[in-house]
Amino acid sequence: DPERRDRIIDAALDLIVDEGVAGVSHRKVAARAGVPLGSMTYHFSGMDELLHEAFTRFSGTIVAVFEERLGAATTPDEAREAVADLVHHLSGGNQRELILTHELYTLAARRPAYR
Repeated sequence: DPERRDRIIDAALDLIVDEGVAGVSHRKVAARAGVPLGSMTYHFSGMDELLHEAFTRFSGTIVAVFEERLGAATTPDEAREAVADLVHHLSGGNQRELILTHELYTLAARRPAYR
């Protein structure tokens, strides 16, 4: 199944949203992804690798949001407006993105490997 690894990463992100990083386990992710438990160790060397891959995927999404919101600004006024728009988008928009951002910041604060 060529999409299994992606489903595992997506399931990990969903689980982080629902239970936080502390609630993530191989068993829970496998169940959420609908894959055998052995697939976890086949695709990832451990939980750290899975979390790193999941947050790398999420970070790519956030980088795209930053680029979209800030990339067109060519003057200081446009830049200020773009930053205000970005802050509004991040704080009042997608609850999933907000939770994942907080979970990533907390994990990075506790574990330097995630910085």
